[in-house]
Amino acid sequence: MQDPRTGHPHTEIRDTIGGSQVGELTTPLTNQIPLVEELNGIKLVYQRHPGIRSVAFLVAASVGSAVESPDLSGISHFIEHAAFKGTKSRSPYQIKLPIERAGGHLNAFTSRVATVYYMHIPYDVFDETADILLDLYSNPLFDSRAVELEKSVILEEIREALDEPSDVVFDQLTKTVWGEAFGKPILGSMETVSRFTREDLIAYHNTNYVSGRTTVVVFGNFEPEKVKKHVREFADGIPDGPAVEPPSPPPPPKNAPKNLILSHKKDLNQVHIVFFKPMPGRKSGMKPIMDILNTALGSGMSSLLFEHIREKRGLAYTIGTDMILYREGGGLFIYASTSTDKFWQLSNELKDIFERLLNHGMDRDVFEYGKNRLIGGLELSSERALSNAFRLLDDTLNMEEPRSLDRILQELREIDLERMNNFLREHLGGQWWLSAVGPEGFDPSQVVDQWKL
Repeated sequence: MQDPRTGHPHTEIRDTIGGSQVGELTTPLTNQIPLVEELNGIKLVYQRHPGIRSVAFLVAASVGSAVESPDLSGISHFIEHAAFKGTKSRSPYQIKLPIERAGGHLNAFTSRVATVYYMHIPYDVFDETADILLDLYSNPLFDSRAVELEKSVILEEIREALDEPSDVVFDQLTKTVWGEAFGKPILGSMETVSRFTREDLIAYHNTNYVSGRTTVVVFGNFEPEKVKKHVREFADGIPDGPAVEPPSPPPPPKNAPKNLILSHKKDLNQVHIVFFKPMPGRKSGMKPIMDILNTALGSGMSSLLFEHIREKRGLAYTIGTDMILYREGGGLFIYASTSTDKFWQLSNELKDIFERLLNHGMDRDVFEYGKNRLIGGLELSSERALSNAFRLLDDTLNMEEPRSLDRILQELREIDLERMNNFLREHLGGQWWLSAVGPEGFDPSQVVDQWKL
């Protein structure tokens, strides 16, 4: 249900899990401001828009893989799976049917910092289906036979990830640069998941699915007082518990003998690589700059890396970027896959691009592309209820308060080329990390020495 590399669903918060185009706005979101209330210890974030014909409804626990002890690695993800196997009052069929019969969508995902359950439903059936999602979150049955069956499914999911070099190359990197706690796989390991029992799931759920760690987000066409009634009744069944500060990755180790993480797999025809540079966290206030940078580098066929690496030189089929940011830290990830004989030229071309960015700044047309594409993409995603709900949740979990769309757009519009180039000079220099998965005999160690910009 999630991408083991980023901790998000496969369609994910890159597009804010949107996927669904149901329920386009008929009036603009201008000046719409999200509201926040605390109801019996639970944080409720809601934004009403009567011009929409659907409701996006999310409930999140501020617990993910980063806070799991080593022997419980993967238990947050396991609980997310097992919850769909029935609650104390509903069978799995009774959970799914009312939502899907109405044309709605029900799903969940686990990340490093949260476990999120969500639904997208036509507005006229929201009131009668809202309790299903809340029941799923608060009252999972964890039937012993269902737990063992789902354990088998998750073990297959782990095997699939271990066989996929594009997953391995990210997992081995995050484990090294962010440490055991923050870098361990969200899915867990074969060893830990195999040991989980019904009692483990119940104990972990009771400890972590508490009021202070629970956030409810609602966006769309709904009656606020009815939502508050649902949440108050829901809160009565949630154990009391304090809020927690969301975890952030530690700085990468400074005394590593070589900033290279390498593994080999038989029968590979390509090399899978990730270049990584640590970046400031969201509290730095520089997220708008980093989002524009990420978009300019790797979003779309007109982006800098796609144009130079794939279109002009044919060095890779897959080339892209990701900017993963938490409250106190994060990083820029450059991912590519290519043949071993093209790897050296690919690495040199990428290094040249980033050296030019560091020493000469970003060209204005590249900057304007990234800025305008990001702003336009946000405006388009604002027409989807689920996109808006996930944007509000992302802000609430990682930045303490949700921002209006207008505020986000204004923050982006205020970034100019001078601020971008100042950021590049300050943060692109120094040693980069390289993670690689390649065929037997592949050795990229010489490249790492060259990636100190």
